[in-house]
Amino acid sequence: MTLTGAELAKHPAPVRYVREKVRLQLAALGLADEAGDFVESVLVIASELVTNAYRHAGGAQSIRVTYDTGNVTIEVDDTAPTETVITPDDERGACGGYGLVLVDTLADGWGVTQRPGGKTVYSHIRLP
Repeated sequence: MTLTGAELAKHPAPVRYVREKVRLQLAALGLADEAGDFVESVLVIASELVTNAYRHAGGAQSIRVTYDTGNVTIEVDDTAPTETVITPDDERGACGGYGLVLVDTLADGWGVTQRPGGKTVYSHIRLP
């Protein structure tokens, strides 16, 4: 599944829209009944990566969610060249700083790939 920035711009709540689209894709793949915790983890990861793109990088250019042999990959492209790092403990607060901590906890791996015009933040999570 791929969602474009233009498609997301049509929705007043793009993160909610992404969650619903990802949930529907997982159900279409037959994963909704596999493990509720797995589905919720994928939804939280997708939400946090998209939220970070909007909060720190001016929005998401595109979002891709793929499934291959028990592994879900979520990729979010943005136009910011800045690094994506986990916020240090002493800089987290009531207004944020926990998104990548959640991604790091729930995902089996995540990272950033720099590309011309921005970056891609990705995560992988395996079926239990």
